[in-house]
Amino acid sequence: MAWIRFGRTAVAVAVAVAAGGIAACASSQVTCPCPSGLRPVAMVAVPSAQTTTIDSIMTDTPCMATEQGTGTGIVLVARANAGTCTVRVDLGNGNTYTFSVQFRVSGSGCCGDVFTADASVPELVDAGMGGAD
Repeated sequence: MAWIRFGRTAVAVAVAVAAGGIAACASSQVTCPCPSGLRPVAMVAVPSAQTTTIDSIMTDTPCMATEQGTGTGIVLVARANAGTCTVRVDLGNGNTYTFSVQFRVSGSGCCGDVFTADASVPELVDAGMGGAD
């Protein structure tokens, strides 16, 4: 616990420390509300995926990717630490899109690192049957 003086008033401030991705609070009186298994997540809209099915979503470990509900066309991409995820999405109409998401540490808090995610625009890499590449 640290005391900071503002004029005639002293204010108690709890100090948080994150080490190795596991949060620890400096005061035993402060409990950090840290959900377990929380990962930074990026949401990416895949063109034409609202009008056709997503047949498959692929990415390399340690990244994870899944559709946010059937028919939404939104792909959720998660990673436990900083780095880049490359994602491939195959649609029911034969189109294939790829995109990447870069996760960066933008600060830290009581529960550990705080991330920002930057996603590229999904790129059509295969127009499927009857289309041009």
